[in-house]
Order: sequence, then structure tokens, then C-alpha cells
Amino acid sequence: MRPPRPCLGSPPPLPNQVSPALQINRCNKSRDRAILITDQHLYKLEPRKQYRVMRSLPLSTVTGVSVTNGQDQLVVFHTCSHNDLVVCFHKMQPAGDNRVGELVGVLADHCKATRRELEVRVSDCIQISLRGKRRLVAVQTRPDAAAPDFGKSRDGFVLYWPHS
Repeated sequence: MRPPRPCLGSPPPLPNQVSPALQINRCNKSRDRAILITDQHLYKLEPRKQYRVMRSLPLSTVTGVSVTNGQDQLVVFHTCSHNDLVVCFHKMQPAGDNRVGELVGVLADHCKATRRELEVRVSDCIQISLRGKRRLVAVQTRPDAAAPDFGKSRDGFVLYWPHS
């Protein structure tokens, strides 16, 4: 696993900082991705192609983060361009590891260092904006689900989380 080359002045990321995630793409389908955060950017990576960088999102464009209060690891990165990044961390090592708290802490530290406000919302139903369209993301536990997966609902998306 080879992480992307960092920007000038950024410390090199460590391979264990790459978090596997399930993401809703622009075609409203879920795909396996990986998320890497450095001191300047959030990278969306393609794990099947040697962690190739698919999208680099400057942390300065992240206006807020929405999370749920359960074990589902759902995170929405709200951006100033109204094209939010919706991810669900999964395949954690060790199993049951929670990356959401660490992620919010890293983003809060970055915003504090750059003297910006970071809006953190905790909700069971998260409002998102994909390509300018407003949608909702809700979470449901599903006993027959082996792994987390996104599905469509009438007003947006549902994250089906395996019953533990």
C-alpha cells in the first residue's frame, strides 16, 4: 500500500493512517474507497488501484462535519462547494475500532490552528448536499447484513449497518 505523495511542507502520511471507507459517489452508488487526512488535504483513494488519489479536498474547503451517535461510523464532510463527501468507515483493524472521534479531533485541531470554525453536528438523520441537491442520510441496523452498505430511500439514502 503506497499512500499519495504529500504536498510540499506536509509531513509524509503513514500507511496506517489510511482508513477503508464506503462512499456514496456522484451516481448515487456506494463504492469502496479509502480516506487519508494530512495537515492540508483530505484524500479520497482507490484501494483497488494501489491507493491512487481520486480526489484531493483541501481542508480549508471543509466547513463542517456531521456524524451519528451510534457505532455506524458514518461521517459527512460538508464543503463550501455544496458537494459533500459521505463516507462510512469499515473494515477496521482492530475490529470495532472507532475512527470518527479521532477524525473529528484532527479536523478540530486543524481548524483551531488556522483560526477557522468547524461546525460539528451529531444527528440520527444527516442532511447532505450532493451536486447542489439536498438529501438525507439515515442509519438502520439490519440483522442479515454482513457488511455496511448504502441503499436509496425516498428522500435520500440509508446506511444499512450490520446488527452486532
